[in-house]
Amino acid sequence: MTDTGASGDVRNGARALRLALDGTGPPLYRVRQWLREQLPPTSAEVRDDAQLVATELVSNAYAHTVRARELRLVVDDRVGRLRIEVADRSSAQPVLRDPDPRSTGGRGLIIVDHLSSRWGVTSTPEGKTVWAELTLESSSR
Repeated sequence: MTDTGASGDVRNGARALRLALDGTGPPLYRVRQWLREQLPPTSAEVRDDAQLVATELVSNAYAHTVRARELRLVVDDRVGRLRIEVADRSSAQPVLRDPDPRSTGGRGLIIVDHLSSRWGVTSTPEGKTVWAELTLESSSR
């Protein structure tokens, strides 16, 4: 994993930070650590939710696609929104499903759906980007 853009660039007034994903699978603790370091001051609940959403999206990308390419964090303080994006090299669409109660998997998108204000998929020439948005809250609240 390579941090590419810790200083961030600006996308429509929002800061965009990038973490390149490589290999056969990321150490998810590093994904969570990177995210904690990049998040603006916010409540512990939002911080924990953002880490879990990012972990689920990255895990799903490695489990169900050719290969994850990049984790992006887009922070828009103007509207109090955090967007987590995971780009991969597959055009296969994620499916929100009702998991088998005996199965240990199949709950990632249910978690993302529950914790985020909205989520979706954007097709790209290289594959797709799965994204989820969370509402930022001030850590002083």
